Amino acid sequence: MFDISFLELFVVGVIALIVLGPERLPRVARSVGRFIGKAKRSFNSIAQEIDRELQLQDIQRQLDEQKAQMNESLDLESVKDSINETQNQIHAFSEDLKQTGIESGVEVKSTDKGKKTTAKPKNSGKKKKTTSSKTATKRKTTSTAKTAGKTVKKDK
Repeated sequence: MFDISFLELFVVGVIALIVLGPERLPRVARSVGRFIGKAKRSFNSIAQEIDRELQLQDIQRQLDEQKAQMNESLDLESVKDSINETQNQIHAFSEDLKQTGIESGVEVKSTDKGKKTTAKPKNSGKKKKTTSSKTATKRKTTSTAKTAGKTVKKDK
């Protein structure tokens, strides 16, 4: 804090001894020591308080920046607009699907709430074609059997 050398302290001590005398010098030295200790503690306390204030201001600045970023990224109006736009696109798609289904002969059913849409071909009651007769004949005449890790083909 102060640049006082040992020689300077010695000179001040000798002068204090001459001026104050040997009886009052110890009490004065204690008082000066207490005063210097209080001054150091006060200085350190002020330095810590200033440091805390600077940290608090830094944290407050970071908090304000994060709030601004969140407000920019989570703008509620833009989110609502985006949701409404998506709902309109879904509604338009379902209307197009209904129109396409009617034109192609597909029966489209939707629930009262409009949330689920199912499409069924109108010929769904008819049976599907079976495999061709050539494939069925081929399956009957050739069969495979595994014997001891080997595949053997047998003709009937």
